[in-house]
Amino acid sequence: MDKIKLHFILCILFVYFFFNDRIVLILNTGGKGILNIFDFIILLLALYLVLLSNGKILGILKSNIFLYLVPFFILSLILPLLGVLFYEYPIRSLLIVLNPLISTGLILIGFYFYKKYRQYSILNNYLLLFTFLQLFFSLAHFLYYKGILTNLFYRLINFDVFSKQINSYQYLIGRSTGTYLDPNILGFFTLMIFWYSFFMMKGRLRLVMLMMNTIILFLSMSRGAILSLTMSYILYFLFKTFNSKKISYRELFIFFIFSVALIIIIPNLDKFISETTIERLRGLYEIFIYGYSADVNLAARVDAWKYSFHFLNEYPLGTFGSPEIKIESFIDNEYVRIFMQGGLLFLLSYLLFLFKGIFLRKKVSNINLTIALISISILVVSITQTASTYTPFNFYWFFVGLYLAESYNNDHNL
Repeated sequence: MDKIKLHFILCILFVYFFFNDRIVLILNTGGKGILNIFDFIILLLALYLVLLSNGKILGILKSNIFLYLVPFFILSLILPLLGVLFYEYPIRSLLIVLNPLISTGLILIGFYFYKKYRQYSILNNYLLLFTFLQLFFSLAHFLYYKGILTNLFYRLINFDVFSKQINSYQYLIGRSTGTYLDPNILGFFTLMIFWYSFFMMKGRLRLVMLMMNTIILFLSMSRGAILSLTMSYILYFLFKTFNSKKISYRELFIFFIFSVALIIIIPNLDKFISETTIERLRGLYEIFIYGYSADVNLAARVDAWKYSFHFLNEYPLGTFGSPEIKIESFIDNEYVRIFMQGGLLFLLSYLLFLFKGIFLRKKVSNINLTIALISISILVVSITQTASTYTPFNFYWFFVGLYLAESYNNDHNL
């Protein structure tokens, strides 16, 4: 019976992360009129596990670690309400108050999963299947847009286009997105699973997962995710070297090979892959050499960030609701978006839990390193993406639940 419950939990999580962006309920409420129905399934699963444990898993909400998350969650609940009350946001905008509830639910699910079953092998198998399917969908996109095997992937691409049109035509940009709507979301997904695989898996499984995620990352052509993975790996290497007081030659060799490969390949990409891919990676290369103005896309984003700050005169405490609605433009910077919505206090609450994730004390297992490296990756990628609005960001909360469960088993303070 316990094994059935275990697979039941993992199947629901699998379906949520796989289909949440694609299978939605269309409502005639104005605006986009989109409701992510799988969000409610997560809330129901969390409630079911609370009842199943007779409320015992709620004890982690009093833990020291969870307290670092509370300010961000509370502000995420209150600010949309203030937006409706004071700045005439539509009632439908209150749906975003579900986000902190879903985050808390996933922490509880992760906590229950490890506290009850105390194993990662089955979870790793589900993640292997999940990553393989993301790779399959990403390759299907790539081959179809290259004009290869178009008849084979015709129905799949039709569903892809249909589900993207329901959300927004902006997602039809001809890059690999996996089962997500945007290639940047797919790239962000690889950051989550890459670092989990790096620390939590072993042997061939680890190697296969790292290879698949690297391929998916480059198929997504998310420059923010590529930069984030590179920067977080550099910091990990420096941390490990400093902590052990000796050079980690294996990590140094891996990074050296990776750097040399990039230096050789990027200027000659036209010999290997498509023109769009060449332009994007060369753009990233030129940003390092000449600054952000060398890339038209990034320069436009920076202009949008500067433009958004003009609204501070009208909204000195923040817009409370989604700032994109008032600005009528995408911000594409998590720090600017959060600051525009809730001011300095909201921004500090976001940084608080990420820096706490980075500086988790060593204990129990590699799950703390997983959270630390993911936190670093989020800090970097947030410069050009609104990461906390992505479905894969919720992997972070699930992993926090795993960490709390391991700590709870060995730390009487929790």
